[in-house]
Amino acid sequence: MAGGILILFVLCVSLACTLGLYLLLESETSNPTVVDRADAERDAKARGGTREHAASSSSARPAERREDDSDSRAKSEGSYWDER
Repeated sequence: MAGGILILFVLCVSLACTLGLYLLLESETSNPTVVDRADAERDAKARGGTREHAASSSSARPAERREDDSDSRAKSEGSYWDER
């Protein structure tokens, strides 16, 4: 009997949490703000810039691809079998 009550309690709590999360998400997405591109760019610049601004302040060259540590060690030191 106590096990059934515990299962019912856990079921009620999980349903309440699910319903609560659903209602929170529904209220967030119920009234989205629709703006045109010019207004969106102006708001983005006011909030901290755009990618163009960030790219001009940092280096223009993308990050170089690094080799895996094990690959670079094998190339510099030779393989295990070459040493024997």
